[in-house]
Amino acid sequence: LLHSAEFDEPEELLSRYGSAFPSDYQALYDLHTAAQDLKILESLSTDRQLRVTVERTSSSDVYVIALYQTGTEVSLSKILPVLENAG
Repeated sequence: LLHSAEFDEPEELLSRYGSAFPSDYQALYDLHTAAQDLKILESLSTDRQLRVTVERTSSSDVYVIALYQTGTEVSLSKILPVLENAG
């Protein structure tokens, strides 16, 4: 999948991120999702350090929210109040 047209330098991505995803992430997500996550992570920069995605699952009332950020860590105690107030 890394050798698809989505990535300009798949070998560099593999060497940079090959061991970056913990085993629990690997157990939950397939290669396609990992490739999409890498694409988003690669798009982050000093000007754009944060990206949030929201996707609806096959169950119409369940959503998956993903937060991608570079730089400092974000704790759940800071994120959850924002999500609760989002409606």
